[in-house]
Amino acid sequence: MNAQELLQRYAAGERDFNTTDLSGVQLREVNLRGSSLKNAILFKADLSGANLVDVNLNGVIFRQANLTEVCLAGAKLAGADLSEAKLINADLSGANLWRVTLKKLFSRVPIWIEQTCIRRI
Repeated sequence: MNAQELLQRYAAGERDFNTTDLSGVQLREVNLRGSSLKNAILFKADLSGANLVDVNLNGVIFRQANLTEVCLAGAKLAGADLSEAKLINADLSGANLWRVTLKKLFSRVPIWIEQTCIRRI
């Protein structure tokens, strides 16, 4: 699936994009609030500035993805792979980060999630 098809389907009211391969897509500043991308592949995707509030991202592969200034407030990220992702100025407040992989995560500063600080690995 490409970015245009995803956005058209979202605009038409579809919210279930589970297991979709979106490797390398450009989704800058997209609004996917309330959708489900469980077990999707977003390898090298550009989601900078995206609104992913309350999105189900459990098991998603974000390897080498650009997540700069993305809003992940309340997102479900259990088991997600954020290895080598750019996570700069991202909002992770209230996000479920259980068993998230953060190997070689790129962040200029420590990431603050409410009162917990995650340091780069």
